[in-house]
Amino acid sequence: MADMAISGIASGIDWNSMVEQMLEKARKPAYIVAEKRDNLERKRSYWEEFQVSLQALQSALSPLKLASNFRAKMVEFERIDSNASYKSVLTAVVNSDAEINVYDVYVDWIAKSQVNRSNQFTSTTVGSLWGTGVTSSYFYINAGSKKIRIDVNSSDSLQNIADRINTQLKTQSPPIGVTASVVDSRLILKSDNTGLGTTTQEITVTHSGPIDALDSNLDLSGASVVITQNGTTYTLGKDFDIVGGNKVRWRQTDPLVPPARAVYQDTYTAVSGDTYTMTATRGTGDTDAGVLPFTPKSDGSITIKSHGGTVTYTKGTDFAVNTDGSVDWLGAKRPPAGVEYDITYTSVSGGE
Repeated sequence: MADMAISGIASGIDWNSMVEQMLEKARKPAYIVAEKRDNLERKRSYWEEFQVSLQALQSALSPLKLASNFRAKMVEFERIDSNASYKSVLTAVVNSDAEINVYDVYVDWIAKSQVNRSNQFTSTTVGSLWGTGVTSSYFYINAGSKKIRIDVNSSDSLQNIADRINTQLKTQSPPIGVTASVVDSRLILKSDNTGLGTTTQEITVTHSGPIDALDSNLDLSGASVVITQNGTTYTLGKDFDIVGGNKVRWRQTDPLVPPARAVYQDTYTAVSGDTYTMTATRGTGDTDAGVLPFTPKSDGSITIKSHGGTVTYTKGTDFAVNTDGSVDWLGAKRPPAGVEYDITYTSVSGGE
């Protein structure tokens, strides 16, 4: 049987409660130490968190020590029209030392007005160059799709001819942007504007055979020509060619109506003397692929000029044409990347 003891029965004093109070009082220094320990733990945790934040701030601020970062600059282009792009004619390079709104511009190539010059005349009138009995003559000026006749009298001086040319050209509707002048006894024809001007003209033609002859005053050499019929579009160099300057030669076997599909291209045979002029765009490498849409014959005549005819490139020296119709540029003389040029092929023996 277990013994039971009740504190304070004999003396009337609650010894257990007294002992518990004494022990609790003795524990107070331990409570103080534990609270200090908890405070130190919290401080250590706050310092670690502050250290992490400080390291993140240091990482963010470190790049600011580099001049290339906080002094970096860029160039912005603003296009003044909605149809063109500056990328083919203008590039810019900027470094961190560049001043804002201060530019050094280097012009690699510029557009020039086309200029044609006659031989130098030693006589005051052109009649001295003609045969006996000839009192008048004429010549044509091809400007875009127009062919303008200029009459010349035997008593005319070069200045008379220049004045007559200007009157004829400027009274066209719209006026033709070419001006004639006389310099050093030479007749000078110069385009009024630089760049690649274009003229769009729409005409209606009745198809009558493999070759459709157009207006004799119309010159389409080097022009971009598109033919449509009842919703079908025919492509220059694929479905048809421009020959003789103003004739449409169909690549077909049906002699009456152009087919809806260009399956007749393989049966087409070039006629000796036919001339094909196409406009190509210069690439970035040494070879421009797919310039000619057919296989040129080795005895065919090929010339390349800048679009507008101001620069002529020499076959064998500046370029070579491959059997697949591509053009290899051989030297430093070549059109700039992205610039158009005209390639003219004349068939000699016939057949592609």
